[in-house]
Amino acid sequence: GWKAGTRITWDRTGHHPPGTQAGDVVLTIRELPHPHFSRRNDDLVYTVRVGLRGGCPTVHIPLLDGTSVTVCTGKQFVKPGTEYTVPDKGMPNSKTGRYGDLIVEFQSWVGALRPYLQMVRSW
Repeated sequence: GWKAGTRITWDRTGHHPPGTQAGDVVLTIRELPHPHFSRRNDDLVYTVRVGLRGGCPTVHIPLLDGTSVTVCTGKQFVKPGTEYTVPDKGMPNSKTGRYGDLIVEFQSWVGALRPYLQMVRSW
């Protein structure tokens, strides 16, 4: 659950020539993009694309730890832009031991087409 930029230091464990003092080994955490999740502090964000009218989504989400969670909003329709929170299913915080939340973000699939629609209108 370490965030990007976290530095881990092992004092005097680096390689060194005989007769000299070993230096420190420093590891800096770098986050790589994930194909399904993004991170907001300790929260994980999972984006679901819905149509313009929304929908009645029940979403099955595979989690990073190999388990999964099924999210049912309980509403007949969910508008694009709605967020649904699943408590304690985000990233662990190495300092507090607590977990962030999983945020399921419902976005319109048409939003991804917006730049192309603007090009078509300009013709």
